[in-house]
Amino acid sequence: MDWRGGASRGRRWHHVGSRRLPTEKRGRYDGCDRLPRMSDTLDRAELEQLFTFLARIQQEPPLREQLNQVQTALEVSEIARLSGHSFHLETLIAVFDRCQEQPFAREGLMDEKLIRVHLRRESFL
Repeated sequence: MDWRGGASRGRRWHHVGSRRLPTEKRGRYDGCDRLPRMSDTLDRAELEQLFTFLARIQQEPPLREQLNQVQTALEVSEIARLSGHSFHLETLIAVFDRCQEQPFAREGLMDEKLIRVHLRRESFL
């Protein structure tokens, strides 16, 4: 008998929201499998496209001002697509994750976050 008053039968439980799931099933429910792993999604050509776009931020004040107005990675990838740089949103999110940055920022701070990510490009290429 365990502390809940019932026999635990050697199973461990994982709480997801209001649902209690056996530990062996939690990978399918907790959202960890939604984002692809770095090795699955990032190829060199796509990273080069992303970092080429990020390099333009410091060189082009109008682009920096435009990125200063956005708050999400989705908006950043849309601006990049419109300016001719093709990389997947998942790539940008995976790079943010690898740099321990969130894929969103308060208004006026996204440009600085992207510059910090760009400064870490050596660890990706």
